[in-house]
Amino acid sequence: MPPANSTRYPGMFGHTLKGPYSLGFFAAMTIECDDVIIDLNGHTIKQSVAHNIHQRFYANIELANSPFIDMTGPADFIADVNGKDVPFRGAKRCLIHNGTLGLSAHHGIHGNGTENIIINNLKIEKFEVAGIALNGTINSIINEVNIDTIHVPKVISTFSQARFIRDFLLFIAYNPGMQNYTFNSQNAAAILAALDDDIKTTIQEVNDGSVISNEYFKNNTNGYDGNVYGMVFNVNGPVVGSLLSEKTTSHTGCIDIHVNRITIDGIKSFPKEIIGVSTTSNPTTLKVQTGPIGGVLKLEEIIDMSGKYIGNPLSNAQMLIAKVGHATNHAIGTSSITPEVVSWAEADANFFDTLIDDGVNDLFLIGGIDSMAHHMKGNVGILLSGGERISGTDISITDVHSEGTLVGENLDGNIPTPTNTDNILEGSKATGILLTACDGVYLKNTENTVETPILDNNGIVHKIEIRSNNKNLKIQ
Repeated sequence: MPPANSTRYPGMFGHTLKGPYSLGFFAAMTIECDDVIIDLNGHTIKQSVAHNIHQRFYANIELANSPFIDMTGPADFIADVNGKDVPFRGAKRCLIHNGTLGLSAHHGIHGNGTENIIINNLKIEKFEVAGIALNGTINSIINEVNIDTIHVPKVISTFSQARFIRDFLLFIAYNPGMQNYTFNSQNAAAILAALDDDIKTTIQEVNDGSVISNEYFKNNTNGYDGNVYGMVFNVNGPVVGSLLSEKTTSHTGCIDIHVNRITIDGIKSFPKEIIGVSTTSNPTTLKVQTGPIGGVLKLEEIIDMSGKYIGNPLSNAQMLIAKVGHATNHAIGTSSITPEVVSWAEADANFFDTLIDDGVNDLFLIGGIDSMAHHMKGNVGILLSGGERISGTDISITDVHSEGTLVGENLDGNIPTPTNTDNILEGSKATGILLTACDGVYLKNTENTVETPILDNNGIVHKIEIRSNNKNLKIQ
């Protein structure tokens, strides 16, 4: 049987995905209280190569007791310890300074709902998502920070999805009311064994420095397969939906922030926009079908030329979990794959004839998302979203570069619906500074230092891009 849940690290061992550690040890250091000084004294915090491949959801420093605020994210991050939930708490009055934050699968520093944060005299390098991401912060200063060099992982996002989905397969395999369900004649134990073989082989290849042999894990490009950011300042909550168009009373934080003497260089990746299956074609209300931990059912990788299901151990796991959830009326993670999609995969039928063009199921192909169903926004040096009273001086941003031009594959002539009304491939854009829904932004000594090459393979580039409902901007 799986081990009992941990009261020290809730969610880590319980196979229920409840608690802040549902996605593993999400940071080297969590700051869960007030009045903390972290003096790195010239030293470095970083993942080892071995930890980087095992723990794909990770920040070197997390400014909270959980990586997600309540009611957000791909799991229930409110810790249920002895029948009592532990509320989310962001750090207040914290100073981090004098050192380097190195290799990280996601962030150098990440936080939600923080106040009075000072980040000073740091170098942040070899991250995969963002150097600094502060959502909902109030009254904070970032001073003398150098952000550069993106880490290029050997695996793509499907590898982390495979690692996280194991807990759900174990949950089914050890549950007497679920363990006899099969997908294409394979039960949870058989699918888990196949998935584990692929995971173990890939880990060994990474450790040996050899080429990854598994195609559905392998990174065939010279960059991360999602968008990357130097710094993100956003309202409270994860930056996963479309760009904020208007700040309302439901959006909190991102107020009174000053950045000074910032250098950002080499924000590069090879983003690939994924084709997903949705129950609506409306780009503002997408209902993309995903597995239990938010991973998109990657249609272009699981069908053959005749539109029939071929799959792989990861998609087999996604399908079985959805099938068991529907049959037992038991919500398993955040799985949203519908019964008709599972039935198609087991019926040896053409996807388009069965689900898209049948006039009954009303399913749609959707583009413009990444492998976790995040709306792609392009690679950005600094993203300001919903900011109020934001100031910055002496900001230098160079070499923001997107090499991604793909929106999945063209499946049997079916073109995916873009997730933006301008019909622009957002994920392939490159932008120095992007402002949206901000009020009161003053940037000095910035415009002339947002330098080229800010470029991408589609030619959609902006040194400074001003999007929706900004006012009181002064950039010089």
